Amino acid sequence: MIHKWMEQWFDTFLFFALLIGMLFGFLCFWRNEIQIRYAEVIVQNFLKEVSVRGKITQESLEVLVSNLGNVNQNYSIMVEGTKYVTEPVYAQIPREYLLKYFTERNNIQPVIIQEYQWNVSEESAEELRLQKETNETILAAESTEWLPLPGEETGWEVEAVRPVQEVYEKESLITLCRITSETGSYYAEAAPILAEQSGVVYLELILGENSYQIPVEILCYPRTVECKYGHELVNTEQVLREFNLTGEVKCPYCREIPRQITVDSPIVLKKCGSKLNSAEVSLLIEYMDSHTEIITSDSDEWQDSFDENYCGIQQVKISCKGETLYITVVSENEKCKQCGGDCNERCYTDYLRFPYCLTCLEKQAVFTCEFYKAEQKISRNEIFLELAEKQEVCFLAGDFVTVRLMKRDKFLSLLQEKVRQDGKVHTE
Repeated sequence: MIHKWMEQWFDTFLFFALLIGMLFGFLCFWRNEIQIRYAEVIVQNFLKEVSVRGKITQESLEVLVSNLGNVNQNYSIMVEGTKYVTEPVYAQIPREYLLKYFTERNNIQPVIIQEYQWNVSEESAEELRLQKETNETILAAESTEWLPLPGEETGWEVEAVRPVQEVYEKESLITLCRITSETGSYYAEAAPILAEQSGVVYLELILGENSYQIPVEILCYPRTVECKYGHELVNTEQVLREFNLTGEVKCPYCREIPRQITVDSPIVLKKCGSKLNSAEVSLLIEYMDSHTEIITSDSDEWQDSFDENYCGIQQVKISCKGETLYITVVSENEKCKQCGGDCNERCYTDYLRFPYCLTCLEKQAVFTCEFYKAEQKISRNEIFLELAEKQEVCFLAGDFVTVRLMKRDKFLSLLQEKVRQDGKVHTE
């Protein structure tokens, strides 16, 4: 009996011992994982700071080592870097390509100066009228109902619905009349009449055997007016309003048409191969309404016959706003940097980049607009050596900084960050 009880007690003891051991192992495992994750967060914050600042300083590295030591004394790091060095690629251009480029470039088409089109908008008489109400519109606005015409013995009062009217010359007046009596109102149309001039006119209204003369005061305006330079304009309400305020007609043509164009530099000296620019020549335009404007060769309204590849003296025609004038341009040829000869047959117009004649240019190595990109690894020892000398290691945008997290020389994780901006270059 005792022997059986001892066996049961021993099995229970083994079960609980195994359970406690498993729980202790599980806690140790998660404690180690939490420490690793916390250490990785510290390293990631360090890498983000390096990415933003573009450099590793001695102080930031010491703070990183101290923070990792607070997590676990057995942790260590290995800091490395990857830099990318870019070098321009140069190559010689084949002569057949240079000759083809030179031939196409010198196949110059003559400059055609197109006729200038005035962009002047003017209101038409059909779109804006002084007064064009129909009889139906007037009746719709009246509150009195239509009634049969009463007998004449009751007494009639006849008047124009619009006793004062503004009209254009040769335009019909509104002829609607109101007949009022004790019993109500009645409407009738008077005989039409054309407006000849301002003043009082009498419209004739015939009712039965009787004829009535209805007085109407009219203000008669000409359909077209002229500005002081003779431009004919439609006499709209806007034109009348501006004339009453300023005493003159504001003409859209005078605002756009030049009265005089002058050039600031009648003679221009320049190097062959470049176009006219605003620093060399410009136009002063005085318009008919007296306002002025400066136009340069950058403007879309500027047209000229200048041949940038011609070396010597040429008369250049400049056209702007429908007006033309001439200037004298003296173009001097550049000298080849290699042989000292004229660069009249140079392949490129950019003399500052390619100061060579065609013969010498084919012998020169020209930038191909491509870059050679080389990867350069920065070891842990090189980083610590530079930190000891300069207290910082600078990186350029696009470089990478790598940190290996170690525990007793056992690799735990690798974290990497791309540098977003250049670091401050250290100077002695």
